[in-house]
Amino acid sequence: MVVPSARLEFQPDSAWGTDGPPAGARELARGGSKGGAARCTIAESPVRAAKRGSVVPVARARLLLLILAVALLAPVRAEAQPLERIRLQLRWTHQFQFAGYYVALERGYYRSAGLDVDLVPGAPGIDPADEVLSERADAGVGTTELLLRFAQGADVVVLAQIFQHSPFALAVRTDHGIHHVHDLLGKRIMVEPGAAEIRALLAREGLRPGDVTFLPHPFSVKPFADGDVDGATVYVSTEPFQLDHEAVPYLLLDARSAGIDFYGDNLFTRGELAHRKPAVIAGLRDASLRGWREALADPEAAIQLIRARWNPGADPDFLRYEAAQTNKLVRPDSVELGYQFRGRWEHIGQTYAELGMLPAAPNLDGFLWEPESGQVLPRWARWALAVLATAGLIAVAFIFVVTRSARRAEAAERRLRELIDGAPVPIVVVDSEDHRVRYANARAAVALGRKREEVTKLRAPDLYADPEAGEKLLRDLDERGVATDQEIQLTRADGTPFWVLVSSRRSDFEGRPSIISGFIDLTDQKQLEAELRSALDQVRLVEGILPICMHCKRIKDDAGAWQPLEQYISARSDAQFSHGLCTECLERHYPDDEKA
Repeated sequence: MVVPSARLEFQPDSAWGTDGPPAGARELARGGSKGGAARCTIAESPVRAAKRGSVVPVARARLLLLILAVALLAPVRAEAQPLERIRLQLRWTHQFQFAGYYVALERGYYRSAGLDVDLVPGAPGIDPADEVLSERADAGVGTTELLLRFAQGADVVVLAQIFQHSPFALAVRTDHGIHHVHDLLGKRIMVEPGAAEIRALLAREGLRPGDVTFLPHPFSVKPFADGDVDGATVYVSTEPFQLDHEAVPYLLLDARSAGIDFYGDNLFTRGELAHRKPAVIAGLRDASLRGWREALADPEAAIQLIRARWNPGADPDFLRYEAAQTNKLVRPDSVELGYQFRGRWEHIGQTYAELGMLPAAPNLDGFLWEPESGQVLPRWARWALAVLATAGLIAVAFIFVVTRSARRAEAAERRLRELIDGAPVPIVVVDSEDHRVRYANARAAVALGRKREEVTKLRAPDLYADPEAGEKLLRDLDERGVATDQEIQLTRADGTPFWVLVSSRRSDFEGRPSIISGFIDLTDQKQLEAELRSALDQVRLVEGILPICMHCKRIKDDAGAWQPLEQYISARSDAQFSHGLCTECLERHYPDDEKA
């Protein structure tokens, strides 16, 4: 540290007026000094004052010491250094997926680190790895597919891991007969670049190249929503919001269900840049992580920032949905932001090798960024770190044991949602206490003529055409815990009632006591029954012994009156009579006409 020289000029005590210290002292107290040297003006030496028998006031003495300390310790102001320009390539357009970077830029964290960061949005056909390796960008947001690039010799280094779990999933159309990975045989799916875990999922489930037709992903789910393809890779934090909004019948196939738990979004750069400018890269990493911590701690503020500066037309409800899903993927409550474990990366490499996506698990030296330092830790410090590492492993093991049941519960809840979403019948989940609809699959939304988010804003009584039917269903549940095959009327969004056959049971859903109900729309069946009843009403049976005259063929009715045969039958059926002559009567009564 460079310390300026200090020139001490003593002035007589009379220089101190009633307004405080002299001008020179005030200037120095403000940190002002021209010419690089600090000029300190002190009223009079305390020693000289003591010789004269005068006493320097305590407050004035403290001020003198403060001024002297500032003069001696304040560094000389250096000329402002130009900011380092950094182009950070995002994976997609501006949304909450990159909230941490927006916050870091808006709140000046990059500038404080000496960086002028330009956040470049992604677009179809733009791969962040290509942009960084070609030096069109200095850093980017990547995926675990960077490991495939690194194994092939690409100079990439991962700076920080943002998403602890991959957001990629494969959405499949249940109305195309797909309910499991093996149902994809012969199907057509859209796969975007970077979704290596989805290819790994298919390979692990035994699907070989050629079993599934891979199509280029247009970075839009519209072809999938329109039913033009059977499946499409999606981010669980974004596209399901749109699919639910459009009531598309779909199911998410998650690679984690097959034991493939890859990392998600990360921050990366070129290895040569990290070695050439380690301070710049360290500043980029630290500022980005600070932005992410604050974005996740206050997602509403981040959402307002995105809509105000980066994406004014963004739907706030969509951004809130994305923020909630992103928090689940980042796991800031249990994992330090930016943390990446070499062993997990090694496991990812082994998975790629097992599935034939790499010839062998790669050596990770140089792939994970570590701050450069010329200092060597003393032996005692290395021993201390070893002890701390051991204690940390024990703590991790303990945490694993404690949280394993929670993870199992989370996995069970995720599986329950998948079963509900993939069920062939409409299913609605209602809270047992406040009777609000907590979840509904796409089939239920279609049957009710509503969007899924609209259904979950209703209460169960809002669905019943007859409130008494709902009360009876609850009474049966209270008595037996289940209610099966009950015919009740529900109402569609336009108020039209329709009959359903419903079965319900009490169960927990996401930690809350709930009622899970599945139903079958009986509209077509009821219409058929009505038509059948109408037909039967038109058919009136004539049965029993009918008294009929052997000569005139009149029939005696129940009142004792004799009626012509035609009149009697017409009164008791919808039959109508037309009169003519049979051949025998024609010959008998009109022989001439028969000859003619």
